[in-house]
Amino acid sequence: MASLGSVFPEEDRLRTKGADLHCAVQVPPAALGHAGGAWVRVPRELPGGGTRHVRVEHPGEPGEQVLLHLPAGLPDGAILRLRGRGAAGEGERPGDLLVRVEVRQGPLDGTWLRLGEGSCTGAAPARDGTAARALWIGLGLALALAGLALLLGR
Repeated sequence: MASLGSVFPEEDRLRTKGADLHCAVQVPPAALGHAGGAWVRVPRELPGGGTRHVRVEHPGEPGEQVLLHLPAGLPDGAILRLRGRGAAGEGERPGDLLVRVEVRQGPLDGTWLRLGEGSCTGAAPARDGTAARALWIGLGLALALAGLALLLGR
């Protein structure tokens, strides 16, 4: 039987792994399935392995902000593993950041920041339904004008 391969370079697999770090964030239901992702607050320094560690930052995520891509239907309390985003000591490969996602209706604890901008296709998604509402209003106006034109015989 064939063995499974690894996407990680051989030298990375041979180095010791840094500490896995854990945190919890709260997000509104609207963040689930959002193409641009959801920005949440995750402290730079987190407990792990009985001590506090500085987590590895991902390029493009400033300071205490992390961009999560949450699939639609993600259950409350789900844990996401962000590989290589935990702690890394000298000569170690980074551990993982494990994020417990709490989906909450109503007031949130302050870890929620905002929905991400844009999507994979480059189009900016509607944040609160404003674009969809404007589309329906425009369509209604167009139909009303077309009906008025028919009545007037033009």
